[in-house]
Amino acid sequence: NLEELKNADIIVSTHFLTTGLLARMKMRGLINVPIVTVVTDNYPHSIWLEQNIDLLCVSNKVSKEISIYRGINKNKIMVTGIPVSEKFKKQLKQNNIKPKILVTGGGDGIGEIERTVKYILQINQCEVTVVCGNNKKLKNLLEKIKDPNLKIIGYTDTMHSLMHESDILVCKPGGLTTTEALVVGIPMILMDAVPGQEDYNTISLVESGAAIFSPDPEDIVHNIKLLLNNPKRFGRMKNAGMQISNPNAAKDIAQLISVLRN
Repeated sequence: NLEELKNADIIVSTHFLTTGLLARMKMRGLINVPIVTVVTDNYPHSIWLEQNIDLLCVSNKVSKEISIYRGINKNKIMVTGIPVSEKFKKQLKQNNIKPKILVTGGGDGIGEIERTVKYILQINQCEVTVVCGNNKKLKNLLEKIKDPNLKIIGYTDTMHSLMHESDILVCKPGGLTTTEALVVGIPMILMDAVPGQEDYNTISLVESGAAIFSPDPEDIVHNIKLLLNNPKRFGRMKNAGMQISNPNAAKDIAQLISVLRN
């Protein structure tokens, strides 16, 4: 609603398409309201980076440097991290008898999930939980696998609990899922990325030491075994993730918005 946008004190965008639309509306004089963009990826592609915004919140220093290189005024950029729910901050005590592997392809259950799960189940000492999201076809396929070590979930709002209960996360390199995992401190094995944005997320996460890239299901099994048999490396990955995360990003961004509004 254009009238609501015009009458707002400030507009916050967490999606690049929304940012692009708002920036063009401001350029054309349709709105004259401060715009804040919160980049929810580790790498800000060009559609995130609009000139007609007032504050750009990015995940890390590299993202800030990229934004400046692409023409955003450095005074408009703040390194805040990506905001996640407070639920991911609370550290829960694990009492796993068997190692637990959590597998997810995001909200749409994208990737070679079925094949990957079948390979992981060959590791006899593991329990596997799969979050299928809204992918009902994937859920139906997995339900045909009769294995006592397999647990299948559709859409869920308890990812924080599942991550805290698990030892290793196998996922695609989406910005929000991987940020949540960094806050929890769960080592990640990244499946094949969606070309483009997720490729950059993969590079960032692997270079930080918090994730391993394994585009092939057989390779995923190899890396799970590697981590389970190497507690020192497992610990380094866990610590690396927590060191580069900012669990207070949401509060920090809210404070910046409050200052901008005043």
